[in-house]
Amino acid sequence: MKRGILVLLFFSLSYLGMAQILLGGKIGYGYFGIMNDNKMGDRADYSNCLDKIIFSIEAKQNTNHLINLGISFDYVNQSFNVSSYWGGPGATYKANADFSIGSLYFEFKPQFTFGKRIRYFFYPGFILGTLLHSNVNGTLFTNSMNSIGVTSKLDQNGSSYFPYAAFGFVAGIGIDIPLTSRLTLNVENKNNLRFWGPEWGSNKSSLYNLNVLCGIFYKL
Repeated sequence: MKRGILVLLFFSLSYLGMAQILLGGKIGYGYFGIMNDNKMGDRADYSNCLDKIIFSIEAKQNTNHLINLGISFDYVNQSFNVSSYWGGPGATYKANADFSIGSLYFEFKPQFTFGKRIRYFFYPGFILGTLLHSNVNGTLFTNSMNSIGVTSKLDQNGSSYFPYAAFGFVAGIGIDIPLTSRLTLNVENKNNLRFWGPEWGSNKSSLYNLNVLCGIFYKL
């Protein structure tokens, strides 16, 4: 996944280099939800889903054309609680835990732009991501032939429950307001759907995000 992100970044930067570029940073906050597929008796219920903070670095074309290419790298720090049950005839497990995860996402998004001085835009796009760090803290209850009613503490890396790679789609709307000949204020609402979320037994999930970001761009 990391190699794929680097290849896409190389080709995107080559294409961006053909036009005037806006380069900037944004910070944001938002809400995310987890859609899970409870099946075969395995179940997971999620709550307290919050994007603690989002940092974004973005480059996009600044032309008078209808479509301008944009790419961004987003660091997203998220937290949530899970109450889950999974297992089979040999053993069953029940967990109640708090998760904290940090992920890096590459977004490729052609922007449809309108307006002359103040510019409005919307975009569809796709996401590639990788997990950077994770932690799970809580309790795990185990019921098996060898461990009847054993409760253990969870305080560990959470990567065994959360996949390293992610793929998804993004859509957003926003406005660019020029402050000076070089500086532009950017305000944006960005929503995305990411596949390959937390996994508990046979339970699979996807994540959706609803975010608001604000930042400053510099005209190169």
